[in-house]
Amino acid sequence: MSKRPGSPLESSGPSKIYHFFKSKSVHDARAVPKDSSVDAETVEDANTDSGGTSMQVLGSKELEDLLCFDSVSSEAEVDARFARIAQLLFSDYRIRIQKASSSREETRDYVDLQLLEMEFYLISPNVHEDPFCHGSPEQARSGCWYFHRAPRTHLGAPTDRPSVGGGYRSGSRKGMDLTIGSIATFDPLHKTDLASPSSFGTKARGGILFRSARVVKTGAIISGPSLLVDFILRTYGLEEVQDLVGGKWSEDISAFPPEPADEDVTRTCTMTVVRVPQSSALGRPPIYRTPRIGLDLSHASSLATASNLRVKFVQRRYRFIVEPHLLKVNGRPQMFIGLLQQTLDRKHSGAKLSSLSEGEKQKVLQEVERIGSFTTKLARTYLGHFEHGVTDGGDSVGAYCGQKGKGVCQSPERLLRMFGAIQELGSGDA
Repeated sequence: MSKRPGSPLESSGPSKIYHFFKSKSVHDARAVPKDSSVDAETVEDANTDSGGTSMQVLGSKELEDLLCFDSVSSEAEVDARFARIAQLLFSDYRIRIQKASSSREETRDYVDLQLLEMEFYLISPNVHEDPFCHGSPEQARSGCWYFHRAPRTHLGAPTDRPSVGGGYRSGSRKGMDLTIGSIATFDPLHKTDLASPSSFGTKARGGILFRSARVVKTGAIISGPSLLVDFILRTYGLEEVQDLVGGKWSEDISAFPPEPADEDVTRTCTMTVVRVPQSSALGRPPIYRTPRIGLDLSHASSLATASNLRVKFVQRRYRFIVEPHLLKVNGRPQMFIGLLQQTLDRKHSGAKLSSLSEGEKQKVLQEVERIGSFTTKLARTYLGHFEHGVTDGGDSVGAYCGQKGKGVCQSPERLLRMFGAIQELGSGDA
């Protein structure tokens, strides 16, 4: 389970709590109208490419532009941008791992991945200060690959000091983001030029953590950030991230293929985001949003107040998924909460569960069971935990902060009770 160390940005100023129990929509990639949403009445199975057809690499400038958050000035804009990027990545793009170089498309040896699950993390000073974002200097440049590193600090401040093995996470703590920083550049040969410590706190920086994907050729599902990195390394015949980034790629971490005018440029990064031609597109499957996995309030800066950054962000629905019935390994409590709210949004205009009749409540629960492939017993158990937290009320949030909050993510009961309590903590600020 990938956990995110907190950033240096901690604000104690007054702010309204942002509920996961607020209406959220996933917008069409071509526009972001304020009142539009994706119909999630049914979960449509995405078609799996047999691997026998070649995919044209189309221009990716539109997506690359969206990954730069320089022009975004409010949390509402950030949320809409996250939704639009997720729509594009799920429906119109794949991750291509090219194992051998060749000038002829038909002879290239590659593996394509279709994304099924992703999480968004962003620090944009004075706009969107997510304390769960790594906020690493490498994340200041948008459109690059960022493999998770151990925190690099010296005497409490960010540093660019070199570390063993490149400082990359190993074992089950590995993860890979597509960066969503503030520096948008279309130089086809991005290198790992780190931001200086003096500019560390002034630039937007963040990443889209890819959690699960389908191998297009075989249909195999890879579920979990660490296992996804393991698959990438194994595809290249490597064991360590440093051998890939510093060795095979020679520090070229640009995630996009060269523009046509730059085709003569020799690229050393051979994993890129490619667009699916419309004839091969998978359509637009329903997208669901849930709280992110592995986040809790155990950090010392967590306080039981509606304005506390960690309390605000721990339950934001920044995890985007398609085909939730396939994702049964991690994040089931978070999925339950996300599907519960989207069903309430769609069927009851975002009303609280407590305001529904018993019959209406059972219909909502049945819909959640159907979409997420929950057993009736498990769904009722999860609902009971959440309602227990609502009954505990906002005053109980302190029971999940600091040292008392350790291990919450390993206990569905405590996690769901925490979410219920947080909803009540901010219930007057909607």
